[in-house]
Amino acid sequence: ILLAFVFNRLRAWPSAYQAANIALNLKARSSYLIEKAIAEFGMKKYSEAEKNFMEFIKSNPTSARARLYLGLSQGQLGKINEAKINLAKVHSENPNMAAVATYYLSLIDAQQGNAPKAAVRLYQAIAGFKEESPLKQNLKDQLVKIQQQDTTRSTKKVETTLVAIDARNAIKS
Repeated sequence: ILLAFVFNRLRAWPSAYQAANIALNLKARSSYLIEKAIAEFGMKKYSEAEKNFMEFIKSNPTSARARLYLGLSQGQLGKINEAKINLAKVHSENPNMAAVATYYLSLIDAQQGNAPKAAVRLYQAIAGFKEESPLKQNLKDQLVKIQQQDTTRSTKKVETTLVAIDARNAIKS
């Protein structure tokens, strides 16, 4: 689209028109690719979805939506380290999707047998909400499930960590 802008400034109208059409076609194609990948994810075609999300991200590296689904696809494929990297990137780069990314990261932690880490992630995400919302309630529900599934020993570790976080939050306030 920048090329079309330059051609317009140079009054090279046919070239500007051609460049704009190419840019529009590329953008439409890119949008189509993410929609296709999401559909593949929904149909549980995780390998195809992963490939298409990666392709989409090459031209749209800041797309939190694509990166979130990429992480979820990788998680379904058992590519846990890659999934965690992509979900953590969503968490750190997009505040609007941080809680969603945290939720899925906590599920991975819990599946890997690290209930204390999962509980801490959820607790921190919940603490970030000022008001009640369906997402906050989902995080709370997940926290309860993780705590119920954990052993007594792990629960004590979680409680100790949560008390420490509460103390730090009290000091900050």
